[in-house]
Amino acid sequence: ARAPSCVSWREARDTPKTRVGGRGGGLLSRFVRSLGFRFRATPKGTGTMAGLWRSEEMQLVQLVIPAEAAHDSVEKLGFVGKMAFKDLNQDKSAFQRTYANQVKRCDEMQRKLRFLLEEMGKADIVEPESKNLALQKAIQDSRVLSGYEKTYDLDELEVTLDELEHDLTDISAAMTKLERSKSELVEFQLVLDRAGSFFDTARRSGASRVVSEGGPGASGSGGDNNMESPLIGGGGNDFTADMTRASYGGGGHGGGGANLRLGFIAGLVQHAKIASFERILFRAMRGNMFLRHQEVGLVMDPAVCEKQNKSVFVIFFSGERSRAKILKICDAFSANRYPLPEDPVKQGSMRAEVHERLREISATVDASSDQKRTLLLRIHHDWDSWMALVKREKMIYHSLNKFNIDVTSKCLVAQGWIPTKARDEILQALKEACLESNAPVNTVFHQVYTNEDP
Repeated sequence: ARAPSCVSWREARDTPKTRVGGRGGGLLSRFVRSLGFRFRATPKGTGTMAGLWRSEEMQLVQLVIPAEAAHDSVEKLGFVGKMAFKDLNQDKSAFQRTYANQVKRCDEMQRKLRFLLEEMGKADIVEPESKNLALQKAIQDSRVLSGYEKTYDLDELEVTLDELEHDLTDISAAMTKLERSKSELVEFQLVLDRAGSFFDTARRSGASRVVSEGGPGASGSGGDNNMESPLIGGGGNDFTADMTRASYGGGGHGGGGANLRLGFIAGLVQHAKIASFERILFRAMRGNMFLRHQEVGLVMDPAVCEKQNKSVFVIFFSGERSRAKILKICDAFSANRYPLPEDPVKQGSMRAEVHERLREISATVDASSDQKRTLLLRIHHDWDSWMALVKREKMIYHSLNKFNIDVTSKCLVAQGWIPTKARDEILQALKEACLESNAPVNTVFHQVYTNEDP
């Protein structure tokens, strides 16, 4: 008679200088089996197969399943969890198998679900790690899965995922465009505030100098090197009124600096690059330029959509060739340029216009963000069930790819190993699958006698 006690697989594994397991096993395993002991598998999970003995009596069976009931049969057998299918198409690649397109379809749906999960992570709605744990729990809970599929099938889910991906992509693209426009307006506002102060300082300095020296003509002969003084003689009204034109006026008049027209370019550049930016400008212009700059702190860059420490700059120059050189240098340093009027009245009106546009864009961005968050919260409620359903369908089609297709294409032939004691349970699952799928005939189930090891 068989001994009632058993030896744990873990205990036998930890026994020194022994080898237990495999098809033949070691000397100790054959000796223990001859005494009537059985090896007990240590369950790793909560699945049904984890509770089987390693010495469980198994049998190889063959199934002839109607094509209409193939999907439901594999699904029912998956819930039973006591049948391991043999791959009857080992000579075929993954792309040559019958249900390769269905597997690709599930892969595409998984990609869309991962995209939705990334969007939820960016919106701080859920952590991806906690979502993965919830997904594993949903997959293990077969009752949740079967109850969900009654109200949602794979075709409806595919349409829903297409719509959600399209909506989120459109909202994200619109928000990116709005954020870029908002960043440009913020930088333009900083240029108007900071660069405009450079002109105000120069005007006040020039006016005070004119008053102290007794007239506008006295400043032309002075040798004052003060950085706050006007760049050219004639008081504080010699700045150009048009920032887009810089040319020499009165070509026939020589020696007088009052006929020289100055142009200027204003914008923002990274503060870490300001030293090299100034040095390159000085060398390229051979000193015929004047640069004023001021640090403004962290600002969202419109090009890369990242916060960077920037400085506002204004470059004064003369001549179209100098303008062309400065524009190329600004492009090389990724400096953002903005139009800046010299007239204080125009600056004030432009500042008010920029402030109003910035307020409108901020309201639009907030509304779009609320709409996106509402949509992601709705997705968060059903994401676990969606991903579990897609994963289960993908596993079903992977199992179906192991079957042979009959020449008539009306039935599938499958082989697999089952525990002898679970035969009735498997037969019941196959019968239920045929009834639910309205198959014209039942699945043919018969045992294959073989000397192979399971």
